Amino acid sequence: MADVSPGGYDADVIVVGAGPAGLAAATRVRWVKGYHAMACSVRIIESGTVGGLLRWGSCVLSGPGWAYKGQELTDRLMADIERLRIPIQHDQVVSIHRKGALLEVGLASGAALRSLAVILATGFRPLANESEYYLRGVRITYKGYEHFPRLLRACAKDASGRGLLVVGNEKTSHLKAMLRAHTSGAGPVTVLDGGELLEVMGETHVVAAKVRDAHGERIIDCGAILMDYNAFELTPALHVTGVEPARDLRGFLTTDGLMRTSEPGVFAAGDVTGRYASTLVALGDGVAAGLSAYAYAFERKFNHAPRLFAYAADDEVLPVKPIDLPVLPSDCVPLILTKGPSWVDGCTTLEAHALDTGRSLDDIRGELMPFITSKAITVHRRPLE
Repeated sequence: MADVSPGGYDADVIVVGAGPAGLAAATRVRWVKGYHAMACSVRIIESGTVGGLLRWGSCVLSGPGWAYKGQELTDRLMADIERLRIPIQHDQVVSIHRKGALLEVGLASGAALRSLAVILATGFRPLANESEYYLRGVRITYKGYEHFPRLLRACAKDASGRGLLVVGNEKTSHLKAMLRAHTSGAGPVTVLDGGELLEVMGETHVVAAKVRDAHGERIIDCGAILMDYNAFELTPALHVTGVEPARDLRGFLTTDGLMRTSEPGVFAAGDVTGRYASTLVALGDGVAAGLSAYAYAFERKFNHAPRLFAYAADDEVLPVKPIDLPVLPSDCVPLILTKGPSWVDGCTTLEAHALDTGRSLDDIRGELMPFITSKAITVHRRPLE
């Protein structure tokens, strides 16, 4: 594959998932608080609908005396994503492989993207369009176990004899007794415990579901769908081949306090880490993973750690005039994030531009500095293999 992207890769950091953890992570990669700070480039890959579980009507970010509904929080997070012009690519990540000093992310479409770091913020499972049918035939297991009988009876009423599809995994076996006792009148009950929901079908209400399992892709007629998130909270559905970050006994990715996995350059945030399934936790994980991935990519580009005083002070004697920004290497490629000089095309190095124009490197660095300090430009620089 020929190098056609800036510095030989597509983004400093690729974020997999556009739920609360992924959106928070991408924002922190792109927007680092500090008097002067070098931004990094970032791209989000999302297979379903932006917002993730925030799109469920039951999702509320709350404390004892305050609350944000899921859609309101999504709107606030997306306002920053749009303001910072962070691209969101709709595709599904199927693999992550090491290609020398880079990570190559393989997509279901057949495309591949390369980066210095990857953040896995995939949640419990790949999302389809099920949230669009919430309370129009689709419900989820939530609120508490004593609520489950009432929830199943509501699903049976939704189905009205046309059939109930339960989407979960092997842990959905925990619901067998409840399903027998509380789904009278639902019609045939089908449990998808080893496959994937691809699409919910119907104009105003659920009429069928397209799924993929051991039988291949097929359509199941039904009047209601229950998403068994209780099961996914016990065992996630994360199907990405290639690098193999360590997992716990349940199958969740293990991380340290900075959201680093066992694979260098691979970070994780949110529900895929198996911590408390909470929007507040996901947001915090996303911020931590974003900063850690930022620091990792920065060090790969400039061979030293970034100054992140706003988040972590350096234990060192300070000179009279400290400088937080790195000196731009002559072989780096400037990349416009929001605006910049017309000659910055995402392919030309500082050295090449100096040779073409007869300008000095210091003059070019001086021209770029206002754009860098305003986080309008970053630079790509491919590390040594």
